[in-house]
Amino acid sequence: MDLAKAAERLRQAALKYPETYEESPWGDRVVKVRGKIFLFCGVHDGMMYVSLKLPQSRHHALKEKWAAPTAYGLGKSGWVSCKFGPKDKVPEERLEAWMGESYRALAPKKLAGSPPALTLASLARGRSAALAASGPAAATPSAKAPKIAARALLFCHDKLRARRAKEALAALGVTLDVTDRVAEVRKRQKKIDALIIDLGRLAEEGLPLAKEIDATDLPIHLFITGIRDARQRRRAQSDATSADLFRTPPGDPKTAGAIAATLARYQKKRA
Repeated sequence: MDLAKAAERLRQAALKYPETYEESPWGDRVVKVRGKIFLFCGVHDGMMYVSLKLPQSRHHALKEKWAAPTAYGLGKSGWVSCKFGPKDKVPEERLEAWMGESYRALAPKKLAGSPPALTLASLARGRSAALAASGPAAATPSAKAPKIAARALLFCHDKLRARRAKEALAALGVTLDVTDRVAEVRKRQKKIDALIIDLGRLAEEGLPLAKEIDATDLPIHLFITGIRDARQRRRAQSDATSADLFRTPPGDPKTAGAIAATLARYQKKRA
């Protein structure tokens, strides 16, 4: 069995739930909702690994020979890890059902009862929740969003987050360039209309950069995303008073929508 393809299918299924996004901390592939991991899923050394939080199904899941309590003490909190080899048949339907349980266990209550959504692009284009409930097969692509001419640059060190941001903003008509180098931002600052700084795991690099850009007289719309906690938010507010602040990453549908709306207003004023 192609384990890499099976893992990708599971991650894509996880990303259909509301307000989810993918990251790769510590070299792992994870899917989060509102900053909380509800799915670990990846392939390492020829083996596929899946970890989920199963408050109701834990004991049933642990009867399987390929399942065990998750290490690092997480098993005591209901986490179960599954391991599959190249010759194993991956029970994707069961794993997807457990994925829903894991999502509901970690998502806020107002999201926990929501059905899987369509795709990030469909969400960004404003597809209805009723259509989302019927699943991706029933959906048809919506009209292409009008192009927004603002020149936007994303400062981000996480390739997965950067890719999702480009996809989300492209669906809203925003063309986004990406760099992970401070020097490149400085080089291009006079040629851009918007700068998105995704703090991610490198806030100590992103926040000083935001402060530096905010202190210039350049007409740059500054967005700071991926703010982890209240302390980081207070620092961002202090260092970059003109910036729009977001707790979620730039690829989150609401964050991408807010950025695109701001840039659309900017384009309208210039017209």
